[in-house]
Parts: sequence; C-alpha cells; structure tokens
Amino acid sequence: MGTATASATFDGDDNHTGSSDSRTFAITPAESVTVVTCPASVVYTGGALTPCSALATGAGGLSQALPVAYANNVEAGTASASASYPGDPNHTGSSGGATVVVDRAPSSTVVTCPPSVIYDGSPQTPCSAIVTGAGGLSQSLPVSYTSNTDAGTANASATYAGDANHTGSTGSATFQIAVASSSTVVTCPASVTYDGTAQAPCTAAVTGAGGLSEPVSVVYSNNVHVGTAMASATFAGSIISTNFACPVAAKNQSRQAAAASL
Repeated sequence: MGTATASATFDGDDNHTGSSDSRTFAITPAESVTVVTCPASVVYTGGALTPCSALATGAGGLSQALPVAYANNVEAGTASASASYPGDPNHTGSSGGATVVVDRAPSSTVVTCPPSVIYDGSPQTPCSAIVTGAGGLSQSLPVSYTSNTDAGTANASATYAGDANHTGSTGSATFQIAVASSSTVVTCPASVTYDGTAQAPCTAAVTGAGGLSEPVSVVYSNNVHVGTAMASATFAGSIISTNFACPVAAKNQSRQAAAASL
C-alpha cells in the first residue's frame, strides 16, 4: 500500500532525440474477507459452547485464523458467533458472523423400588424417582402407581416433562407385594359330655392385615367316643388345631353297673 512510481525512457534514434516520462499511482489496501464457520447444532451441556472457527483471507496469500466471540451460547436456543480482522498495511479490515443452534440435552428418569413389601390392605408407595441431565439437573419426581394394593406385582412410574434445556423422559419399575401372614384361632370348650353323636362344639376365626376377620370351618377327628377329640381349621394354607375332651367315662360306667344289677 502506498504511492508507486512508473517511468519510461526512449533513448532516441536516427531521427529522434531521446525522451522520458514518469507518473505516480496509489496502491490501495485489498479487501479482506472474514468467514465464521459453525456446525448446524450442538447439544446443551450447561457450560459455554464454543464450536465455531473463523478465518480471514485476502490477496497476497492472507490466511489467518481469528478468535471467535459468542453470545447466547449457554442455554438452549440460537447462539451467535462473530469474528473481526482489524486489517493490515495491505488489507482492509473485515467482520463475519454465523449462528448455531443449541439443542436441548436429553434427561434420564430413574424409578427405584424395593424388591418387595408386605400386603397391609392399603396402597403401597415405597418407590422414589429422580431425573438427571446435563448442567447439573437432579430433581426428585412424584411417582405414580398401579396395582399397588393387593398382593402381586405392582407398577411404579414417573415422568419428567422437560424444561428449556432438557427433553422429557419417563422411567418405570416394578415391585412385589408379598402375601401377609394370617392367624387362625380355634376355640373349644374344655370338655363336652358323650351322647353317642359326633361332637362339634368348637369355632374358628382367621384375622390378618387389611381388616381380615372371618369365620373358618372346623374339621373334627375322634369326636364321637370318650377321650380327646381334635378340632382343626384351615385358611389359605394356615392350619390351626386344638384338642378338647369328652369326660363322660364315669357316667357310662354307672349306667353299665345299673344294667348288670338287673
């Protein structure tokens, strides 16, 4: 860049004398071009994203990398990138810019449940849920349940709707509701009197979690003749038995003695 001088001289010939002349002209700076190059999109990480590059080019072999300045390059949305070349003695300055989309990051929802709980007649809610994601996302979530009252397999699920920087996600888990224990009680009198028929003086009832309380059928053995009779009751595999006596031997013997005297 600057002022250049051009001159020419003619030495003359047989018919002409020599001559010369000169002129000046200015060399002005060439234009530079600054180009910022960015990917179409990047994913939110919670930190400042700097995915772009910039290059200034121009006549005479100019090719120079430039620092890139950013705006709105942390949160999901559209970020701006720009760069400037200040120029040099042979090139004018130039600026360039571009945009890049910051996509929302995925989230992960995890539901955690114990392997099993015991039936107690009420809805079981033993699980917890948490959503995590880029940028420090860590948040507890409410848990929804199905089939979580009666014994069997219960289902638990949780959903995160997403936010400005994260997509939504859903998680689920199952747990077992184990059968609760029951208690069957057979109640008998201490004794009954022999009368030649099957004696059935006992009652039985079962109780358990969830308000279980109902009568149970009683089964007897050895309950006709004098001696010890057995009464038992069963509810869902739980068997309870007890004994009761038929203390009528003395009365039978007195009747037998009276008959002999006749």
